[in-house]
Formats: sequence, structure tokens, C-alpha cells
Amino acid sequence: MAEMQAALGVGQELVAQDALVDLAAFLVGLAQLGLGAAATVAGAFLLLPLVAIFTRVPIGRLIDQLGSGVVTDALVVRQSHEN
Repeated sequence: MAEMQAALGVGQELVAQDALVDLAAFLVGLAQLGLGAAATVAGAFLLLPLVAIFTRVPIGRLIDQLGSGVVTDALVVRQSHEN
């Protein structure tokens, strides 16, 4: 009888350990899902302005505008503020 009780105790410990392992695996998976969702949202926020620029202005016109005085003045102002 004592042997059966000891065996049941070991079995209960194994079940408890399996439950903890399952819970840990679930939490790791949930964390990975959350990180993936956060990375997707961050990527969308970074990509959205670029898509807006290239869908609104043709690429040729955008490249031509890089040589305009307004762009060079903006770059000069930006460089002067960095120093």
C-alpha cells in the first residue's frame, strides 16, 4: 500500500511538472506573438510615409526636386543644427 502511495506521489509530481512546462511553453509562444505583432506595427509606421511619398509623387519628379534650392537650404539648415 505504501508503495502505491509513493508511486501516486511521483505521478502527481510529474503531472505538475508537465503542467508547468506546458504553461512555460504557452507563455513563450504568447511573448513571441506579441513581439511579432509589435514589430509588424512598427514596420508599418516606418513604411507608411515612404509609400505615401512614392504614390503621391512620381519618382522622376522626386529626384528632380532634390536639386532644388529648397532642398539644399533644408540640408544646410539641418547640418548647421547638428554642429
